[in-house]
Amino acid sequence: TSPLADNVSANVIGLGLGTIFRFWSYRRWVFPEVVSAEADELTSA
Repeated sequence: TSPLADNVSANVIGLGLGTIFRFWSYRRWVFPEVVSAEADELTSA
């Protein structure tokens, strides 16, 4: 394969993996799902 094709495919794969990791890490540590007692009371009322 050509160096251009290798470079383009590596950048696409790297960008995709980076995006997936960033999405997962933000969901995990920055914006975790917090279930509070007040939220349970509001949904059951």
